[in-house]
Amino acid sequence: MLNVASIVTRVADVVATVARWVIGLCLFALLAAVATQIFGRHVLHSTPSWTEVFASLMMTWLSFIGAAYAVRLDENMAIAVIPEALSGWARTILLVIIGIVGMIFGYLLLDASIEQLSLLGSSTIIGLGISTQWLYLSAPIAAGLMLLFLAERMLLALVTRDGPATKNEVSL
Repeated sequence: MLNVASIVTRVADVVATVARWVIGLCLFALLAAVATQIFGRHVLHSTPSWTEVFASLMMTWLSFIGAAYAVRLDENMAIAVIPEALSGWARTILLVIIGIVGMIFGYLLLDASIEQLSLLGSSTIIGLGISTQWLYLSAPIAAGLMLLFLAERMLLALVTRDGPATKNEVSL
């Protein structure tokens, strides 16, 4: 089981690095779009029509991928009093239960977002001229990332029998 957890952690490390880069690129693109909008409005007296829609698209991607990345860092919203007060098998069981509940949420998000993708496949984002699937694609990707990161956390809880030693420690 240690070997499986080690492999999952390595995969999660690579995926988390890619997610961090996507978050950074989305933030940069968001700031560039808003700066272009401000420049156009106040200097050129003509606001480009695409900037607001593009900024919203980047904000959506930033939010979803950022939420998944927060799960990896164990920085998502949680009540940490009970897990921190427990140790041994009690803590392990609680961490696995928390992981299962999180994975149920991740699965429901994945299922619903894939359905949204199929329903909105033919429409386009006005102002950008691209498919609305680009907007809704962020949700199933984030759900998949959350499922991976929660599975990793549960495996670590089972392998170490007490969960990761510190809040952000996910390496074996």
